[in-house]
Amino acid sequence: ENLVRVAIVSAQCVPINIRGHVFTVIGNAVSEKSIFSLFSVYQKAEEHTIAIFGAVAQDAGKDAYVSFGLTGLQKAGNDAVVGFGLTGLQKAGNDAVVVIGLVGLQGAGNDAEIILGIGAMQNAGMEAKTPISIALYQRVGPRQRSFAAFSTLSAYSPEGLPLEEK
Repeated sequence: ENLVRVAIVSAQCVPINIRGHVFTVIGNAVSEKSIFSLFSVYQKAEEHTIAIFGAVAQDAGKDAYVSFGLTGLQKAGNDAVVGFGLTGLQKAGNDAVVVIGLVGLQGAGNDAEIILGIGAMQNAGMEAKTPISIALYQRVGPRQRSFAAFSTLSAYSPEGLPLEEK
C-alpha cells in the first residue's frame, strides 16, 4: 500500500519532454523551450514558465506566469504575471503584474502593476500602478513616493515629456 503511494507521487514528479517543452504535475524542470506544470518548486526555461497553482521559483527567458497560489521568485526577460496569489519577488524586463494578491517587491523595466491588492515596494522604469491597490513605496526613474493608493506614478510629466534626474 505504501509502495503504491510512493509510486504515484514519484510519477507525478517526473517531467515529460516533448520537443523541448517540459510538462510536469508537481516536479521541478529545466527546459530549452517552455515549462508547463500544476505546481513546481523550481522552473527554468529559455522561453516561458507556466504554473497553474504556484511555483516557488520561476526563471523564464520570456514570460513567467502563475494562475493561482504562492510564488517566491518570478524572474522573466519579458513579463512576470500572477493572477491570484501571494508573491515574494517579481523581476521582469518588461512588465510585472499581480492581478489580485499580496506582493513583496516588484521590479520591472517598464511597468509594475498591482491591480487589486497590497504591495510593499514597486520599482519600475516607466510606471508603477495601483489602480485598486496600495503600495507602501514606489520608485519610477527619478521619482519616488511612500504610500500610494489607487494611482499611477509615471516617469513622464503630464505633457508626456520624460522627467530628468536632479
